[in-house]
Amino acid sequence: MNDGDPNSPRRGRAQVPGSSGGIPMGGVPVTGGPGVPPAGRAPVGRASVGGAGVGRASVGRAGVPGPDGGAGRARVPAQGGATGRAAVGSAGVSAGSPNGSGSALGSDVIENRGPAQRPPKGKLSAAAAARAKRARRRNWILSSFALLIMIAGGTVVGGAFFYDAVALPQDLPQRDQATTIFYADNKTQMAKIGNQNRTIIPSDQIPTDIKNAVVATENKDFYNDQGISYTGIMRAAWNNMTGGQRQGASTITQQYAREIADLKGITYSRKLREAVLAMKLNKQYSKDQILTAYLNSVYFGRESYGIEAAAEAYFSKHAKELNVAEGMALGAMIRNPAGGPQGLSFYDGTVNPQVALDRFDNYIKPNMVQMKFITPAQAATLKYPAMKKYDPKDPAFQAQWGLDKPTGNVLHNVMDELYHLKDPKGNPLFPDLKTGGYRIVTTIDPTMQAAAEKYASGQTKESPLFGQPNAVGAMVSVEPYSGRVKAYYGGPNGGDKDLAGVWRDPVLSKCGTDEPKCDLDRLQGFGRHFPASSFKIYTVGAALKDGVSLNSYWDGTSPKKFPERKTPVVNAEGKTSCAGGDTHCTLLEATEESLNVPFYSLTSSIGAAKVLDFAKQAGIRHIWNLDGADSIRYDLDTQTPTFSPELGIGQYAITVLDHANGVATIAARGARAPVHFVSKVYKGAATVHSEAFKATQIPGFKQEMADDESFALQKVLDHGTGKGLQLAGGRQAAAKTGTWQAASTSSDTKNNGNSNAWMVGYVAPDLSKKPQFYGLATAVWVGAKEGDSAAVKINGAPMFGSTGPGPVWKKYMDVATATMPKTTFLGKKDTGDVNRGDSQPPAAANPPADPNAGQPGGLACLFPQLCPPGGQPGQPGQPGQPGNGGQGGGSPVPDTPVVIPSRRH
Repeated sequence: MNDGDPNSPRRGRAQVPGSSGGIPMGGVPVTGGPGVPPAGRAPVGRASVGGAGVGRASVGRAGVPGPDGGAGRARVPAQGGATGRAAVGSAGVSAGSPNGSGSALGSDVIENRGPAQRPPKGKLSAAAAARAKRARRRNWILSSFALLIMIAGGTVVGGAFFYDAVALPQDLPQRDQATTIFYADNKTQMAKIGNQNRTIIPSDQIPTDIKNAVVATENKDFYNDQGISYTGIMRAAWNNMTGGQRQGASTITQQYAREIADLKGITYSRKLREAVLAMKLNKQYSKDQILTAYLNSVYFGRESYGIEAAAEAYFSKHAKELNVAEGMALGAMIRNPAGGPQGLSFYDGTVNPQVALDRFDNYIKPNMVQMKFITPAQAATLKYPAMKKYDPKDPAFQAQWGLDKPTGNVLHNVMDELYHLKDPKGNPLFPDLKTGGYRIVTTIDPTMQAAAEKYASGQTKESPLFGQPNAVGAMVSVEPYSGRVKAYYGGPNGGDKDLAGVWRDPVLSKCGTDEPKCDLDRLQGFGRHFPASSFKIYTVGAALKDGVSLNSYWDGTSPKKFPERKTPVVNAEGKTSCAGGDTHCTLLEATEESLNVPFYSLTSSIGAAKVLDFAKQAGIRHIWNLDGADSIRYDLDTQTPTFSPELGIGQYAITVLDHANGVATIAARGARAPVHFVSKVYKGAATVHSEAFKATQIPGFKQEMADDESFALQKVLDHGTGKGLQLAGGRQAAAKTGTWQAASTSSDTKNNGNSNAWMVGYVAPDLSKKPQFYGLATAVWVGAKEGDSAAVKINGAPMFGSTGPGPVWKKYMDVATATMPKTTFLGKKDTGDVNRGDSQPPAAANPPADPNAGQPGGLACLFPQLCPPGGQPGQPGQPGQPGNGGQGGGSPVPDTPVVIPSRRH
């Protein structure tokens, strides 16, 4: 603060908050701020100075007579470190004190008695006049002694009292720093969480003009002082002694020292401790370090703590983008950040324009010229800058925002991921996520996220779900090989249930009193759904790993009974389109047609445990059995449940997030990277956490096997259940659909329509490219708002994987891959044993009959009613039976290609 500021209003730093006596952010009263009482004047009571002993330099007891004849003691420690105390009162000496002295020993905090009072005017009695004279003399003696300690002994006597006792922080900390969350570009902000709206930035992001403006406004001698203002301390002591207006009189270093030490009582003891800490800071750190820390901590009003938050709150820009005039206007706020109209700064130009302009033109600007920070010519051109109006609902003024957006569910997953990280000793790596001032960079791509929200939400006209009653969607996109979540949509609001995943987040969703360990044992979110036939990607993978070939044959007859089931297994379409007939379907055909009967038989053959293990290795972390009265969740990292062969056809629920991770593993030719949401975490300029991923090949699942599976899943889009959903521009993709019937109970076999549908798929990676291209995998789910018993219709017809989530998947993938390299799959490798199926290849068919046999001249009779009668048709290449004018002979026609009827999509 500059001494003698002519523009200083009465309501400034000289005042302190009411009953608590606390002074937020460098002694400035904060009226209307969170948790801060209204400004008022604290009373002036008794104050004392004490400290540690000073070796052998002892001064005995200097008795000062009290009004009752008792000695008031001003003691300095004698040899051996005996504690002394110089008690200083301001009209606060009581003749009736318990110890008979002017102040109670140990009292070094001003008592809240209200404003200090002067004796009433009028003639005093002789005794009263004598007592007043003695009190004044005593105050002069003790105040002078205290000032001598503070001024003359700043490094010697003051050090003897406090220097060793006042601890210097190892760094320059700030309290209650907001944590900001960014998209993967590290530029686009996604959200902010915290108790105070503060963002810490390094020195090189604070322009020199802004630093100069604050110095010129708050502490002109900053670059030359020793961290403290002697004249300010003297004036504060004088006013405190005489009952005058309360004075802060602090340098920038002292203001910052007060903040980090949390020194709130207005006493000589506190002022001396503050001064010693300021001197230590000044000795240990450079002026720029101190000024940067100060600018990151000081309160500017509008709920903005620190220069970065202030720049956003007043000018909608980053601090590094501020110009000199904006810096001067912000510097003015520090002196009185909340004492003006509407609880805003006294110098806020939007509510107190004339006062703000006067301080800008007549105080700060001349100081800037005087200190040669700007030239007179530059000063003449500077105009008070335009500020945006204060809106409490604007995120710029909030300590926390973003949870009520679709990316709010991303925040829950981010908190879950970071909260549970441990250091090498097992301690939480981030115990202060909400107040630690971190800068978290997520893996979420802003373009992909926007596309996910656009197409999966059903809230835009471009969404295939727009106007579809009772339908809701969820989508997760994961990068193969890295496990980075590139897009995540679990619903429109992070405060609502998450339809894409489950998480443990004690940071943004507090545990109740009845669940003190909910961060450890309670999953939140609602992202588990029946995967239906989309789960068959893991059944195929497990079969290939077990040595089963895509060319093996399976009986696809539907319905088909199995000994362990009360009801038969049926294919969705009943009959198959297999080339060899219903009883001779290859695993390749069963995959592209999504036939339940062959997949149930396949799971029975290799064992459901192997399918479950493959799904776990691919990335499925949780699985639910929803058949009973109560749902049962299994954590596959710690549990190995036993399931029936229904597992292989999608009977048990999984999350969209886990499914996307599993699809990405298959896309990466069997190499799994754990799914994650956080790329980097910064604390100031330092990187304190970076993603660490290493794709691990599923044991026993060779890349050639993955190539076979990708070949089968491409056929789903070519002419299987996903036909018509091929990506734009001829881009190759592999995919799988899935549809689950609505059912009121696990035994409900009626056709109630469909309640869950999926489309999962990926584009091919290419690691030979520079830089390496990892591809993209996406899982889309669409279901009923009311749950699994309610049916969903799309455009009035029952929903299927190809009609509900399918179009969402295609639209999103077309946008998400638009700028990606166009890649191709490596082709099938024909791994495995063709004889592992439960059926045999169809018998060799007889050569087809000659359609020309029995026709005159061996030509086909196109119109039978016009053809002459004849005998039985002959065998191919052989004469026909005699007939009227019939000619023998004829050659066979070439075989025609098999036409596979299209299935229901």
